[in-house]
Amino acid sequence: MATPTLYHIIFEADWLQVKDNAFYSPPSLEAEGFIHYSTGEQVTGTANFIFADALDLLVLEIDPTLVGHDVIFEDLYEAGQEFPHIYAPLPLNAVTNVHRLTRTADTQFLFTV
Repeated sequence: MATPTLYHIIFEADWLQVKDNAFYSPPSLEAEGFIHYSTGEQVTGTANFIFADALDLLVLEIDPTLVGHDVIFEDLYEAGQEFPHIYAPLPLNAVTNVHRLTRTADTQFLFTV
């Protein structure tokens, strides 16, 4: 079974700082040993749970065949669903698109693939 497209939520300011680099290593890579990703269906829930009060969020669309490392689906926090993780820096040539994360009228984030 092919790995689905991956998505990573990032603050716009952080993206602007790293977008011209070869690799992206967010703080979670050093702190936890991996980078958090979501499937397309998980982005909205992740954004509303983790980033509820955040502004200026982007979603990086990532081709999993270009990351150069295994994508591991696991439920590390007993959330009841498995999320994709990569235990290495993200090569930015794997980013195929960048989306602005928007809010609905009731201020909830909404992301559709």
